[in-house]
Parts: sequence; C-alpha cells; structure tokens
Amino acid sequence: MEGNTGHPVFETAYGKIGVNICYRRHHPLNWLAFGLNGAKIVFNPSATVGELNEPMWPIEARNAAIANSYFVGSINRVGTEVFPNLFTSGDGKPQHADFGHFYGSSHVSVPPSL
Repeated sequence: MEGNTGHPVFETAYGKIGVNICYRRHHPLNWLAFGLNGAKIVFNPSATVGELNEPMWPIEARNAAIANSYFVGSINRVGTEVFPNLFTSGDGKPQHADFGHFYGSSHVSVPPSL
C-alpha cells in the first residue's frame, strides 16, 4: 500500500466515507483498510484508459463492495485530452500527444444485504 497518510474515513451527514484514489483500486488491501476504518461508502475517482483496465473497472468495484460490505462509487474520466507537446510513456512505443481514450463508465456498486 502506497503513501503515508493511511486510509482516512470522514464522518458526513450521509455516513462515513473514504476516497480510494485511482490506481489504488487494484490493491484489495486498500479497500479492506477503508472498511476496517469504518467506511460505509468509498469513492474511487479515476482517470483510466486502456483495453485491459476497462473490463476490470466494474469487477474491482463490485468485488470491493461485496468483500467489505460498503457501497463503492466509481467515477472515471471520459474523453481524450490532447497535449501540445509529444511525450513518451516509457513503454517503447513512439511519442504521442495523448494518454488514450478515458472510457468513463461511472457507477455505484452495492454490497450484499446483511
């Protein structure tokens, strides 16, 4: 698990919420830590592209909701941002001006009934 801020959970009028930022969704222990800290809803904002990530997007969120008995709000960026200068991604492919298409697909995953 990355970072040194832990997995804070915030008390709101709607219940205790946590925010699992972008790439952290790939790591089940991040999801677990929010549940152990009392979260009832965990939001997962993301800016994700790619053919491999798109099919995993709803599966990871639903698995987190089931395994941890809380709601997961998944928000992914949509569209393509083009930059004025070319760059490389360190993957050996030619320079390009965008990261790819952000596929969107925001949704809420509901935990099983208790």
